[in-house]
Amino acid sequence: MAMSGAQDSPFEAHRSRLRDQLPLFWESYRLSRYELVEEELRRFLGAVLSLHAANKSNEENWFTSGCKTLDLWMQREAGLHHAWPEFSLAMHSLSDLETDAKKGFPPELSSQLSFCLGGIRRLGEFSPPEQKPPAPPAFPSGLSMDQAGEDALIKAVAGLRGAGAPDSPAQLLGRLESVSAAWWHSHLHLAEMYRKSAGEARRLAAGVRQRVLETVGHRVLPVLDALDAVLAFPENAAASDWVYRLRGTRQVILTLLDRTGVTPMEAGTDKLFDPILHQIAGQPRFRPPGRIVVAKWVQNGYRAGDEVIRKAEVEI
Repeated sequence: MAMSGAQDSPFEAHRSRLRDQLPLFWESYRLSRYELVEEELRRFLGAVLSLHAANKSNEENWFTSGCKTLDLWMQREAGLHHAWPEFSLAMHSLSDLETDAKKGFPPELSSQLSFCLGGIRRLGEFSPPEQKPPAPPAFPSGLSMDQAGEDALIKAVAGLRGAGAPDSPAQLLGRLESVSAAWWHSHLHLAEMYRKSAGEARRLAAGVRQRVLETVGHRVLPVLDALDAVLAFPENAAASDWVYRLRGTRQVILTLLDRTGVTPMEAGTDKLFDPILHQIAGQPRFRPPGRIVVAKWVQNGYRAGDEVIRKAEVEI
């Protein structure tokens, strides 16, 4: 909010009243009656303090919310790092499958299994880079306009008496506008400090969130998708042992992902299509009209808490 901005700001409204009522203020001032001047300054100070208190409360709530989000994603990132050795162990436990992938499998399953196991191997070799947890910012404390504003008001009214007192309407107007402009600038300065602190908390949270979701989305979910594709093939006697082990590996990955707050959506057909949760397979931007029922679940969607990090692909 800049001082040169909207004409309907409390400061601009106050300046307009000062100028409109300057003859009355000047006449009262010449008669050594300062009540009107003090009343107008006090009214403006009250408006600024009220606006400042509301702004501080809003920004503090926004800051607190940002710090909670930051803490949540820091916990998820820590969970991901702690879980990764188990990820790698689960991946390496399947290393012999890649060697034997083509033995006794139908060609279409062998190809899909080779692709799946290659992804599993690469995931087992990967390690998320260590990140120093960001230090949460501090919300400005000890900042208050209340007493400073009251002291300035008393000083301003006292300055209308004795040596250095205004000797013309223009000087009186300049003195009053100078006092109220100082209050307004103080409010804007503090508001900017509060806004920056609140924004910094959310910026840090967004950075940690992006790191976690990049690792999960680019490294882990493709392996789960490949596992799901292999496990979707009809049962084959030659592959039964591998299928059993792959199912176990899939469950290990899901369990470890759960520690980072990431969980699969509940799959199922005969559910109403929800554009927040679902996207049409092959047509991610298409939004079917009306109440449409999901006919087939093509690819799992995933959440991190209440946030959808990947929509489920479905057919309708």
